[in-house]
This record gives sequence, C-alpha cells and structure tokens, in this order.
Amino acid sequence: TSLSDATSSSTDTGSKEKPLDCLVLGGGISGSTLAHNLFYSGRKNIILAEARDYLGGNVRSQITTFDDIDNGNAEFIWEQGPNSFATQPSIVRIAHELGIDDQLVFADESLPPWVNHNGKLHPLPKGQGGKGPKGQIELVFGPNGVLKFGLVGGLLSWPGKIRAAMGAFVGHA
Repeated sequence: TSLSDATSSSTDTGSKEKPLDCLVLGGGISGSTLAHNLFYSGRKNIILAEARDYLGGNVRSQITTFDDIDNGNAEFIWEQGPNSFATQPSIVRIAHELGIDDQLVFADESLPPWVNHNGKLHPLPKGQGGKGPKGQIELVFGPNGVLKFGLVGGLLSWPGKIRAAMGAFVGHA
C-alpha cells in the first residue's frame, strides 16, 4: 500500500481505520530498534519503511563457501557492517524479546578482531583488557599490539601507517 493508503482514515467502503501511530523511515538497526520499542510501548499501528529488500541496514550476515582440504566444501557465516556487535544489555534484551537470544554468538574476548581486506584476514590490535597504564602499554607493545600491527601488519600502506602514527601522537585533523 502507499503512504496515503496507510494514513487514510477511511477506505473505499467507508469503514474507519485506526490512524497511524508512527512511520519509521529506514529499517537499519536504529530504525528496526525504534519500531520494536515503539510497539512494546503501546504504539501498535506502526509502519517500518525500508528502501532495500532486506532489513538491517549495513549490518548483514553473509555466508561464504570455501574448499576445506580435510572436509571438502565448508562454509562459515560472518557479519558485515561498520561496527561489531556490542553486547549491551539493551541489545540482549531486544534479542530475548524477539525470541532469538539463543542465536546470539559472542566472540571470544581473548582473541583479536579481524578485518577481511582484499581476500586476506588481518588481525586488529587488541590488548588483554588490562586497565590503566599497564593495559595501555600492553595494547601498544603486546603480542597483538599497535606496534606489531603498524610495522608488520599488511592492512595499511606505509603512508597509511605514517598517518595513523601521527594521528596517535597529534590527534586527528
């Protein structure tokens, strides 16, 4: 139906429809969360409009198939998006309300996050979660620290490495 059909107070038959409580534009994670929270706060007549043929915005699950030497064809599911999945209590609550909390997969916090660039996986710097100066020193000099990432890692070009180092010392322009 069109927006005018959805917001119309009457139909061709003359029957009255309940007016629209809210129109949410965009079915990304923010729009979908807003529509969910509006529904559970009592606003039942909501339209969630999305231009794409899927919800989730930039957050998408992808399935990649590859040849596994030991097991033949194999596949894995990976998440694509601008940010990692944050395990905030509000996100876990919504997953529970939607009945999908048993599908949540949490990362092993002891392992580094990875970026797939040009078909190659690159570990990102990650400390062991230490607080204060000791944690910061470990993040910079540790086995998967910023120095190893910057000097040995292949994700950034040398100009990119220099710019990142300058940004760390003088801030971002």
